[in-house]
Amino acid sequence: RTVHEVWKEPEVKASALRLLGDGILQSDGEVDRAAVAERVFPDLTRLKALEDILHPRVRHRMESWLSDARARGAKAAVLDVPLLMETGLDGLCDVRLFVEAPESLRETRTAGARGGATGEAARRQSRQGDLAAKRAKAHAVISNAGDLAETRRQTNVFWKQYTQGGQDR
Repeated sequence: RTVHEVWKEPEVKASALRLLGDGILQSDGEVDRAAVAERVFPDLTRLKALEDILHPRVRHRMESWLSDARARGAKAAVLDVPLLMETGLDGLCDVRLFVEAPESLRETRTAGARGGATGEAARRQSRQGDLAAKRAKAHAVISNAGDLAETRRQTNVFWKQYTQGGQDR
């Protein structure tokens, strides 16, 4: 959600247009993230330049959001960040939860969410850190290989342990 909010900032749109050229905006003026992905994932220089635009703003928003959560007395706050460790946002976390699914299932889900783009999950993963290393640094692992009910069950077990003090922080 935070990244979607950042994409709406006029300065971000203008910077992305300068970097990636015309054709990245939809008819409503919003950023076409699929068009952006097509232009940045094959080009590491462009990807890095786009990350330099987005990541500081995302980090600022997340830090502000976490500060607000602490001020409200929240027991916990959840960050869903694919590049958590790569961007250093893991430093904001007391506990890291790794959600895993087999590669074939990730590919099927990504293709379905991206209009059938075969190979999209693998392409995106190739630009991220090693999954085994991320898994090894996690405090807990949730399997997302089954149905949604099973994933929710595992998540609820973790959440209860963590929020009721059963998890070493």
